[in-house]
Amino acid sequence: MSLTSPIPKAIRERLNEDPFMKDCCIADSWCEGKIEWHHALQYAGKRVNEWWCILPLCQKHHRSEASNRLAITKVMCKRSSSEDLAKYSKAIDYVAIKKKI
Repeated sequence: MSLTSPIPKAIRERLNEDPFMKDCCIADSWCEGKIEWHHALQYAGKRVNEWWCILPLCQKHHRSEASNRLAITKVMCKRSSSEDLAKYSKAIDYVAIKKKI
């Protein structure tokens, strides 16, 4: 099954205007390459298209997404509200993660 899920036009426009989306959200000394948008949350076998869980990653961090999963999850939790996360906190308790950071 493909996880491909195009970003809806309204969300894409919102993200294009958001200054946060211009730089890698991990932003460490390993950043390299252009900024790519990463779907940080999958739920029920699909990528979630909510503005707060689409994050900017440089190409290097995007390619090594699995090794950066904790940092990506923390950034996603900071951008969201507890109510947003509650909808998707089944297998992973994102609300509890948000409270810890």
